[in-house]
Order: sequence, then C-alpha cells, then structure tokens
Amino acid sequence: RKQLGWFKHHYPHQSRIAGLAYPALAGPEVVTCDNSRYSPGRPNDKDRSGIVLSVPFYDEDGILKGCVSAVILTGALADLLPQGKYAIVNPKYDYYTINGSRGQAWDSIDHVEAGLSDPGLIYSQTQPLNTHDQNGGWTLWIGNPDEQFWTRPDVITAVLTRNLGYAFAAVLITIALICFWLVVRSQRNITLANRSLESKIQEQTIELQETIDAYGRHKTAIDQHALVLTADVRGIITHANLMLCQVSGYAENELTGQHWKILEGRDMTETLSHEIWRILAQGQTWRGELQQRAKDGCHYWVQNTTAPIKDETGAVTHFIIVQTDISEFKQAQRQHLRDATGTRLTG
Repeated sequence: RKQLGWFKHHYPHQSRIAGLAYPALAGPEVVTCDNSRYSPGRPNDKDRSGIVLSVPFYDEDGILKGCVSAVILTGALADLLPQGKYAIVNPKYDYYTINGSRGQAWDSIDHVEAGLSDPGLIYSQTQPLNTHDQNGGWTLWIGNPDEQFWTRPDVITAVLTRNLGYAFAAVLITIALICFWLVVRSQRNITLANRSLESKIQEQTIELQETIDAYGRHKTAIDQHALVLTADVRGIITHANLMLCQVSGYAENELTGQHWKILEGRDMTETLSHEIWRILAQGQTWRGELQQRAKDGCHYWVQNTTAPIKDETGAVTHFIIVQTDISEFKQAQRQHLRDATGTRLTG
C-alpha cells in the first residue's frame, strides 16, 4: 500500500514516464507470504522475510491502475554472496543480508549496517549497486580479514625482505658511526682545508659578482637600444623588454602567452615563415629584415636576429629575438628612391 501510494503521488499518469524508463520501488524488509524456506516445525519469521519490489501499471488511457509486486527472500539474496566477506546493504531501509553466520562482514557489522567500509581493515570497500529502485542506496559491502593479507606468500616474502633491509640498515649505521669517529679524529686537518677553500670561494665569488655586474650593464645597454623578446619552442612569447613594448604599443602582459605572429607584418609570406622555422629547427640563427605590425595597425621595420638557445644535451629550449628599429632608415631609403625616380623623370 505504501508503494502504491508513492506511485500515485509521483507517477499518477503514464505521461510522466520518459520512454521505457518505468520506475520501480523497494522498501524495508517485511514478512512475506513466501514459505519456501519456512519450517512450521521450527517457526522463524526471518526465514520468510524479504524485500518487495513494485512497478506501476496503467490502463489504455495512461491512468495508474495499480502495481505489480515481486518478492525476493533475504535468504535468497544471501545465497548469491560468497560466504562471510560480502553483504548487500541499504541503510535507507535499515536492511542488510550476509551469507553465513561467521565471517568478516559479521565482525564489521557496525560498518556494514551503516553501508561504510571498515577503516580498520587493510582491504574494505563499498560498491554502489545499479538498481531501478527510486530510493536507491543499495550497496555491496566487501571486507577481507587482515590475516588473509599477512599469510599471502608474496607478503611474507616482502616482510622478510623488509626485515633483512632493517638489518642491512643497522650494519650501514654502524659503519657510518665508525666513519664519523674517523672524521672527528681528522677534524683539525679538515678545518684547515675548509679555511683555504673558503678563501678561494671568496675570491671566486668576487670574480663572479664582477661578471654579473658586467652582464647587467650589457643587458641594460641592450634593453635601451634594442627590441628584445624571448619565446618557447612553439613561438609563444615569454618575455618582452620595455623598448619592444614602446615601439609596438603593446604592454608586456598583452604579448606574453601570445604567438610571435601577433607582431608579424604584411610582408611575412608563408614561404618566408617556413624558411625561418627550417633554419631555427636546425639549431641555426636566422638574420634578416622584417616588417612588424604595432598594436594600432601601423607597421615598422626591424633588423632581426633570432637565435635558438640549447640545453646541455643540445636540444633547443627557447628562442631569443633581438631587433633593431630601422624604420627611419627604410623611410629614408624610400624617399631616396622617390627622389631619384623624380630626377630621372624631370631630366
């Protein structure tokens, strides 16, 4: 009656059902009329208790007329399970069934009833069961006793190996202590050697700092007179210096992450682009004049040098591009050509 009332509330008409996805509904364990396992000589209602599963049926007009119900005994469900380690659980119905009277499932019964794996076991899990029950919640509980793990031949071998490893580590520690004692005895000589080494390191540090300072001055000079950017092996810009940003009109964060094609001018043909990539792929440096496009759409000319940077294995890791703005030179060159052409025409 409860299941039929649920169908009347949720599916009173067949139009509420999508396609052939007819709903089904189970419920808590009840005493059924299935007496196939019930013995009058030893009466026990548990032997005829089970789950009732119902589906609705409708008349020709699609109106709910009733439901078709089936019964499966709890004992029949238990027979489907391997003995002792498995349980079928539905905490929503306060229901569980286990095959047999002994086993890990009974030892972990508190977790079984809650439908939760037992964290005290090496292996325990719950596997949701895909059923048509609208209330859901059906789970297969699984748990193996820890002794089953520890008595496995491979685990016994692993434990033995671990113990041997501990013994070997103890031997190594003993040797290390002896070595430490020897080191302490020669500490005076080591201290003297360290002082000499520290002196050499200080001298090398001074030389290194001078080199870094010189590099910084050179980098500053380059940044003030050249357009510099770096890109990864795909041509994605990773850094652009201030001079490049001033000439192109882009902010650095507008360039980083973009392909260097964002700066290409209209003279960059597919043939030229393939030729540049072919030379760079060979680990060689490409040099030449290029027309570039600024953010506002204007074009400017640069003398370009693109060099691949390699790691210790010889693989190209990124590119560095150094450009000189030659727009004024190109403009003067065009003006000279126009003047020369005009002189020939008037002459």
